[in-house]
Amino acid sequence: MKPGLILALGALASAPLHTQPSYTPPKASMGVIAGVNLTGEVASSSLQQRFASFDRAARKCRQDHRKSCQEQNNNTTLLRLKNGTIFFDAKLAVDADGSDYAKSLSSSQRGTNSPNTSLRYPLKGSPSVDADHVAYIAIPGGGFPSTLNVKVGDVAVVVHGDKLAYAVVADIGPENQIGEGSLRLHEELGHSVCKTRNEQGDCTKIVEQSIGSDVMFFIFPGTHSGFIAGLTPENINARIEKLASLRWDALKTQHGSSTLTTDMSSSDTSR
Repeated sequence: MKPGLILALGALASAPLHTQPSYTPPKASMGVIAGVNLTGEVASSSLQQRFASFDRAARKCRQDHRKSCQEQNNNTTLLRLKNGTIFFDAKLAVDADGSDYAKSLSSSQRGTNSPNTSLRYPLKGSPSVDADHVAYIAIPGGGFPSTLNVKVGDVAVVVHGDKLAYAVVADIGPENQIGEGSLRLHEELGHSVCKTRNEQGDCTKIVEQSIGSDVMFFIFPGTHSGFIAGLTPENINARIEKLASLRWDALKTQHGSSTLTTDMSSSDTSR
C-alpha cells in the first residue's frame, strides 16, 4: 500500500480537523526531509474527495480501454502542518506554460500548454513566467487557493526521491487535478522532459511524461507578500531560492514561519 494511503482513507471517512494525522514518506526521501515534522491537521477532506473521485474515473477509463484517459492524481495526503505549511503528495505532470515552446505551438497543437501563466511579472505587457527557466508548480482551481489560503506567488519546496527543488506557485490548473510542475522543476528533480534545445538553450521538444507518484509538495502561504513587487526574469530564481530555503530551514527546526521576513525587494541577488 502506498505511503500515506491509510491516513488518507481514514481522514476521508471520519477524521475531524482537530485530529493530528501524520504522513509516512517514501524511504528514498527520508534523508532529504530529515527534521521535518509531517504531523498536522487534515487541510480539506472535501478537496481530497474531489481528487479521489477524479482518480476513480481515470481508472475506470483505463479499465474500459478507452483512448485519451487522463492520469491519476495519486494524492493520498493533504495536511496543514503545525506552522501553517500546506503539505500534500501527488504525481508531477509536465507544465510548459509561459515557455517559448508553448508559444511556438499552434492552437491545434497546444493542448493543455498555454503561452501564459497565472503569475505575471509586474512589467510592461505583464509577461508570463517561463516554465523552461523557472521552477514552478501549478495548483488546482475551484476553491483550492481560497480554502487553503494559497496564492499565486507563494513559494514552495518540492521533493522526489533524494532530490529537493525550490519553486513558486505560478499557475492554476483544473479544479480536480493536483500535482503539476514546470519543465525546469522536472529537470531539477532529475526527471528529464526536454528532448531537444536550440542554440539559445531553449527547449524545442518535450516529453509529456509525468513522475507518477510520491512527489511531496510543501507550500508556504503568505510568502507572496513582498515577493512579487519588483520581480523580473533576472531576479526570480534568486528570490525563490532565498525565500523558500528560509522557510524550509524554519520548517525543519519547527520555528514559526511568521517570524521570517517575506520582503525580497531590498535584498535581491540576480542570477
